[in-house]
Amino acid sequence: MQMVTSPEEQHQCRECKQYFDTGNELSKYLRIKCYSEEIREQI
Repeated sequence: MQMVTSPEEQHQCRECKQYFDTGNELSKYLRIKCYSEEIREQI
């Protein structure tokens, strides 16, 4: 059974506007794609 979430419940990258189903998926994406190397080292 697949759950459908409303747009306000979805997690979106502010830079590229890509949507993610969970906050964990968004966090993983941000660490890999959007954060600078300096910030990634601090995570």
